[in-house]
Amino acid sequence: MSTQENRNNRIIEAILEKEKTLCPGAVALIGIYGSFQTGDIHPLSDLDLLILINDDRGWKLGTSFIQDDLGIGHDIYCTNWESLREDACFLHPHISKLMDSRIVYCADEKYRTELEKLRDQVRGTLAEPFGENDCRKAENELKGARCCYADAMIADDLNVVRSYAGGTIYFAENDVALLNKTYFRK
Repeated sequence: MSTQENRNNRIIEAILEKEKTLCPGAVALIGIYGSFQTGDIHPLSDLDLLILINDDRGWKLGTSFIQDDLGIGHDIYCTNWESLREDACFLHPHISKLMDSRIVYCADEKYRTELEKLRDQVRGTLAEPFGENDCRKAENELKGARCCYADAMIADDLNVVRSYAGGTIYFAENDVALLNKTYFRK
């Protein structure tokens, strides 16, 4: 087992230990996505986790920390079922945590089954022919790009211009992904 895998296992174990004391039963499942799932890791890769919680008590698990010996920052975010169900509607292309997470902890198989239903819902949406609903989603992203572009054009401060320019690119990338019925895997 590599040093990074060992570190990742310790982080996951620490989350589960924290759950036992702060909010027993709040975690439905934990999955790994991002660079450790795609294999695009480097020495400073952080661990991207899907920590799916059953109730509001689980929000207590969220934290940020820097691994001092390596200078790697980690953000531990939780996701609830409602948020994951919204992701399954494919209103935006940032659904890798839903679609690509490799499950490393599951409190009960019913949670894995529910997750698979949501994944199947997305797969069905992606397989459907491009339709009117897809046009509406793409139009919303294009509207966001246009608004950011307009704001960048009238901004006086260079940092504000840069921020809006980044927003323009963000929305344009989302639009292209939605138009191609795909999502970002990295």
